[in-house]
Amino acid sequence: MIQFDLNTYQENPKLKTFDSVFAFIKNNNLRSFEKDKKHFIDERIFFTLMQYESKDIENCPVESHEKYIDIQMILEGKEGFGVTAKECVEIKEAYNTERDVVFYYKASKQDVIELSKNQGVVFFPGDVHEPGRTPSAGKNMVTKVVFKVPVV
Repeated sequence: MIQFDLNTYQENPKLKTFDSVFAFIKNNNLRSFEKDKKHFIDERIFFTLMQYESKDIENCPVESHEKYIDIQMILEGKEGFGVTAKECVEIKEAYNTERDVVFYYKASKQDVIELSKNQGVVFFPGDVHEPGRTPSAGKNMVTKVVFKVPVV
């Protein structure tokens, strides 16, 4: 997992791999794309624009992916993410190849990160995360974009 800020992401050499995604973010008005629809930036990388109210912890899925790297960035609002080691969770729903997701039961111990406008996080395959959480400031509307980058 790598956290980033859109204004300073270039300072992290680990994010260089995702230059095409960051160039797309910088050169496009992401809010102008249709929500909840898959949009391709090239033949491999796609994204979805989402808007929703942040959720109570019991309504947030705990998940990981295998074929795609998630790059999640907040466009408006604030969102909490639970993160935990894969060894600390039990599988709730086995890997779904079509959706590229494994769901887990809640972890007894996890760290929480909170992101706001122009901040994001990169989740690699196996990074267990719980998106959509209401941040400490309280419920709010979140607009975010999730890019899916295939693992080479």
